Amino acid sequence: MTVVASVVVPTYNPGVLLERQLRALANQRAPGELEVIVADNGSTDDTIAVARGCADALPHLRIVDASDRQGASHARNVGFDAATCDLILACDADDVVDEHWAGRLLDGLADADLVAGATVAWRAVGDTAPPTDGPTPVGPGFGGLGFYPVVIGSSFGVRRDVWRAVGGFDEGFPGAAVEDFDFAFRVQLAGYRFASRPDAFVYYRMPTSIRAAMRKYYAYGHFQPLLYRKLRARGMPRRSLGEVAKVWLRLAARSPELFGTTEERLRWCERFAHACGRIAGSVEFRTRFP
Repeated sequence: MTVVASVVVPTYNPGVLLERQLRALANQRAPGELEVIVADNGSTDDTIAVARGCADALPHLRIVDASDRQGASHARNVGFDAATCDLILACDADDVVDEHWAGRLLDGLADADLVAGATVAWRAVGDTAPPTDGPTPVGPGFGGLGFYPVVIGSSFGVRRDVWRAVGGFDEGFPGAAVEDFDFAFRVQLAGYRFASRPDAFVYYRMPTSIRAAMRKYYAYGHFQPLLYRKLRARGMPRRSLGEVAKVWLRLAARSPELFGTTEERLRWCERFAHACGRIAGSVEFRTRFP
């Protein structure tokens, strides 16, 4: 069969979680074969051995070294640069793609330049089976930034020439925080076509402890003011102080959730950490975006 697309998987110490993702990529119901590129960002665990162990199921598997600079943006850029196909799909090492994920993203790329997939939230512990909940679309309104639709790094597809034309992922954003939002905004600001495919979803691993949840969502909020500082001249809006006050009032009103179920506590802590992160980022980057 013909290789129809490249799939880039940035990795940094996912260990055995990577195997489940690679096996899911091997079982895609796509219109052809997939070139899978593991872009390793300097893993110190057994990630490389795990990836090589999946070569039997993925004949077009390649492992590329992206260890010269830390960060998800750099790993993605290295992987995209190594891709041999014109159509590139992206997912993360610790999630699990649905069997129709690749095929449906490729369908979207028939009429668009950038396609957002969807996610199913998965509080995975050990070998927990993926949930049966419906997917959450990623597109207009997702992320609460009030600008263009976004993609998230764990589930999207793009044309390789478009990625190159906008300068790839901005490696100035630390870690894996808002570089995917930034990329989606720049693609659309350049006039390229965006589409959303809610039926192309991944089982997205969510934090299972309050500490991990707060750390993750604090980082999301913390770097959004930096994103705003970069793109405000190009029309990115910000919330009014009244809207910010409503966010904190809603948090206060929902604080009894801290005494509710584990899921309610985790979601409340995620929202709280995100709001705190935006305030801290506004101070650090000297840009009001609370």
